[in-house]
Amino acid sequence: MKRRHRSGDDDKGVVGPRLFVVNRNRLFISIAAIVLICSVPRARQAFADSAPAVTEKQLGEWLSHLNDDRSSVREEAREQLIKLHRSDLLAFRRAIARGPTLSPEQQELVRGVVEQVYIAEIPYDGDANRGFLGVMFDPEQQLRILTGEPGEVEIRRCIPGLSASRYLEVGDRVLSITGPGGSRELHSCKELKATVLEFNAKQALTFKVLRRGRILSLPVVLDATPLTLVSAVTDVESQLRLADFLNQRQAEADGYWNDTFAPLFDPPSPHAANR
Repeated sequence: MKRRHRSGDDDKGVVGPRLFVVNRNRLFISIAAIVLICSVPRARQAFADSAPAVTEKQLGEWLSHLNDDRSSVREEAREQLIKLHRSDLLAFRRAIARGPTLSPEQQELVRGVVEQVYIAEIPYDGDANRGFLGVMFDPEQQLRILTGEPGEVEIRRCIPGLSASRYLEVGDRVLSITGPGGSRELHSCKELKATVLEFNAKQALTFKVLRRGRILSLPVVLDATPLTLVSAVTDVESQLRLADFLNQRQAEADGYWNDTFAPLFDPPSPHAANR
């Protein structure tokens, strides 16, 4: 009769602990790798970037909401779409191709979203010690800046892809900015410009704005001031360089739109035809 081994002497009893030691070592290595990922900023960012992208179904829902009768739903959909990464744009294109025909108004909104998302990831050399909002002042506002004349601080034009275009809206009236040093009321465009420059890039501030009769407190994260603007000697030169900075980035976004999204629309939107 075959002798029965004790559990501590049979093959399972001998090999099992060894396997446990091997697996335990692998577990320790895995834990160490996770700790390393969480402790190194670049690795942590890479780990976060590997998370699943937004689904085409969700993109399709937001897309349909752009045509909703309720302004709050339209605004929420646009805010969600603006948060996309450039890597999400091809999925967004597929959602558009599979969905119903878009109205000209929806096409304009879609183009604005695509441009914002694309331009937001165009790198540039910037001074991280000088915050940048990305607001372009019109001639009237420029004159008031030069003379120091007080007046409403209205957002009239934003550079696509930068802070103002992500967090503010054209027509917003900025009442105050709150940062680490407290809250500052604004009474002129000159004060807005000077206040923003006092903060660093990536600084999170709170903008109190008047928007369509409602006072809102909005979180705004500043960008870095482009180096080409830092070296400008006069305000006029700064505005010319700012316009050049905008045009270069816009041209790149236009090329992407025309190659990737414009073919979806037949006939093309009037906005696309005029560019």
